[in-house]
Amino acid sequence: MKPPLLSFALAAALGLGPVALAAETVVLLPFQNLSGAPEAPSAVGTALVRKIEKEGYQVVRGEAVEEFLAAERVRYLDSLAGPVREKLLTHFSARAVVLGTIFSFAESENPVVAVAARMVEVDAKVVWSAVAGLSADDTTKVFGFGRAVSLPALADKTVSILARDFPAPGKAEMLASARSKPIDLSSPRTYRSAALGKVPVLVCLLPLVNESRDRLAGPIVGELLAQRLGASKEFRVVEASDFRTAMVATGVYGLRTGDPDELKKLGAKLGTNLFLKGTIYKYRDVLPGSGVRSPELEMQLSLVDVAAGKVLWTSSVARKGSDYSGLFELGAISNAVTLADQVVAEMIRAGENASPVGHGDRSGSASRPSPTPGRPS
Repeated sequence: MKPPLLSFALAAALGLGPVALAAETVVLLPFQNLSGAPEAPSAVGTALVRKIEKEGYQVVRGEAVEEFLAAERVRYLDSLAGPVREKLLTHFSARAVVLGTIFSFAESENPVVAVAARMVEVDAKVVWSAVAGLSADDTTKVFGFGRAVSLPALADKTVSILARDFPAPGKAEMLASARSKPIDLSSPRTYRSAALGKVPVLVCLLPLVNESRDRLAGPIVGELLAQRLGASKEFRVVEASDFRTAMVATGVYGLRTGDPDELKKLGAKLGTNLFLKGTIYKYRDVLPGSGVRSPELEMQLSLVDVAAGKVLWTSSVARKGSDYSGLFELGAISNAVTLADQVVAEMIRAGENASPVGHGDRSGSASRPSPTPGRPS
């Protein structure tokens, strides 16, 4: 199989004429691979194709897709700009494109596979999204039977969970809810301004500040947060491709400073004044030699209206995977990706259910509760 992206010189020489395929066709992009394991995309992609084809689709993947991406100079695989997505689906006579990210594909005494994926139609409508993460221990049945003994076997089981709700042709299936919060856990500390209405609002998710020791924590949690926001009834999320295009067009790159004037310039291009910022304070996974027995995540989010100078929503929380073990739970969460998906789902749910505070206050700070103890607000 060729590398995901061909050289531009070779791509320029390619003639990409229309491809006639069945009406119910989906295009599978090469998955973004954050795991570092070179065999991960093949193992996950092969398993996912089997599941999608069982639903009655024809799947286009591999060399033909890679040649198209190279010809269109697509550098990132997490998102497609509208014109490129339209051209891709027209070219392959397809209903939608499936994009995804492989977060973990790690061999150890207790291997872990974690994947997120979504299916997007030509008008940017997300008709399916899912997240799944499993360790080998998660697959063990009564008396120790059934444990996945290899990464390919674990990948197959993980993809089976990922795609269990993949929609039949012509249907849609959104991201399933995270597991319920145990009754002995408090909800994330949340503030919601009355200025944040109930109608869906367009939000630009900024790169998360990562103060943890795991360099991949930012992109992993950011990707999961974007999916959960997109599945919410209250939010629409700016596509990563549109965000990158707007940064180039406006010349705004120094986003870590949070300069309101810079964000206003970027927002004017994106069509929104709402920016979601966040900080990851702790992100620890159960990895060989780490000494970590349960995954941990501590983070804080703030939604800011840069035009009005208002903080519309804040949320902060700290969780361990062991927090979810108990009488009415299936057991502790075994890996950091599943924990992160659970946590961001709880934060968004808490924001949706919070009672609005204040009436037109400029900053929101007077009513905003203190975040996690010891952390700056």
